[in-house]
Amino acid sequence: MNQPRLLLLAFALVSSLCIRAGAASRSFLQTNDIICSIGGANVISAQEHGYLETFLRVSFPQYNLRFRSLAHEGDTVFAQPRDFNYPAIGRQLSEANATVVLLFFGQLEGLDGKEKLQKFLSAYEQLLVPIEGRRMVLVSPFPYEHKDPPLPNLHPTNYVMREYVFGIRELAKRRNHTFVDLFTSTKRSTAWGQLTSDGLHLNAVGHWHYDSLIATDLGASLLQSRFLIDPATGAFKDARWENVRRSVVKKNQLWTFYYRPTNWAFLGGDRTDQPSSRDYQNPKVRWFPDEMKRFLPLINQAEDEITQFATVSTSRPAQ
Repeated sequence: MNQPRLLLLAFALVSSLCIRAGAASRSFLQTNDIICSIGGANVISAQEHGYLETFLRVSFPQYNLRFRSLAHEGDTVFAQPRDFNYPAIGRQLSEANATVVLLFFGQLEGLDGKEKLQKFLSAYEQLLVPIEGRRMVLVSPFPYEHKDPPLPNLHPTNYVMREYVFGIRELAKRRNHTFVDLFTSTKRSTAWGQLTSDGLHLNAVGHWHYDSLIATDLGASLLQSRFLIDPATGAFKDARWENVRRSVVKKNQLWTFYYRPTNWAFLGGDRTDQPSSRDYQNPKVRWFPDEMKRFLPLINQAEDEITQFATVSTSRPAQ
């Protein structure tokens, strides 16, 4: 992408943030908040880019924020398939000491059509009830993008998605939760180009764009910050922001290894009695759970690194 296009991209996003800056008169977040995200594939890939956490950690370096993704591929309000004996979402949130929960649902369910809308809203509410008692943020789906064959063109489905977004808004209002609208509250600029790879799954620019909108609705002020990214690599142009983002991505990788071990069956599933999951000298001792705890100091070390870079990014001019 050439320099004029990059400048136009920056101007377009700054303009949209100026419009949205009044959405939160003060920060929604509080000191020592632990923010957990729930949703499907787009939430997982968001952790691989690290934009939302970067925006919020740089905006509120004094808050000591912590972010944990509890997302799984294919999660919808109707089903959250897990391995045998995997803890339910409510227990996961409690074990993570979550104070804020970001919920990303409706993007897949909207493809079922308007006739399934009420079932969706009913299932969403049933999902919310057992995990309430925290500050909840219901994040709306974003518009599907037009794609040419052989990919299906999901863009015409947006007239149905608009009904889903309205339903989520009303659900949040009725249950006194915060609602973040990624669908209707801003006008997209063609300067941003394509935000998805297939009309449904976000690319780097898409994550960057929508995460900036979420961050501003949660009280972040990005107007004085240099947040332009290289669309090809996803890296921030400002080295200070990129240092934070890289540390966030590193921490998220460690968290994923800890939270979603590939051999869950031996850790807590249906193979905990296998000899290979127990000490070879004393079969009564399970070595695997203690082994997994070794990730915790590594995660904490990465958190400290994020804090250090976030503080530096707000304390001295850009290089």
